[in-house]
Amino acid sequence: MNKGKVIEETALKCATIAVSPGPGGSTMLTGNYEGSAPGLGKTVVTASFAGRHSGTFIAHGYSFGEDGETVSGTATGQYEKTGTNHWRTNGILERSTGETPIIEGEMDLATRTWTVRHCEKA
Repeated sequence: MNKGKVIEETALKCATIAVSPGPGGSTMLTGNYEGSAPGLGKTVVTASFAGRHSGTFIAHGYSFGEDGETVSGTATGQYEKTGTNHWRTNGILERSTGETPIIEGEMDLATRTWTVRHCEKA
């Protein structure tokens, strides 16, 4: 699926990480992230990654808007190692609002940060 222009960017910081056995003998990393998203407010996300240097992920998130509105969503996609302590993520986000932006992100595992860009579909 082709992506269009970036419509928003979310900066997340990992608060905790759990490690568990994953499918096919892989390792599952599950992180709890928090940050903020323009227009959506405070955002919390739990994301699970299966694989070693590449694999799949699923993330469930919830945003608490300053106006009292809430938005939830589930993202699914792939990740791949792109450098030392660095992953690139790509997928689709399905929001409770009915929107389904393409998402692409950059993770810095050393600083435990994840920057996610939400893009229009081209």
